[in-house]
Amino acid sequence: MKRFDFLKSYTKLPRNVYILFIANVINAAGSFVYPFLAMFLTLKMGYSEFTVQALS
Repeated sequence: MKRFDFLKSYTKLPRNVYILFIANVINAAGSFVYPFLAMFLTLKMGYSEFTVQALS
């Protein structure tokens, strides 16, 4: 497919590059949880904003 032709340049990279990329994506997804955790703690669990700020 012509849409994915730009990916061919990445097929010859070493395996370590792929591992680092996947680890970076997982790390970014993990830090994405904090805003939702703060919303959950305040709206559903009833914690005050000050307590949630201290926990984060």
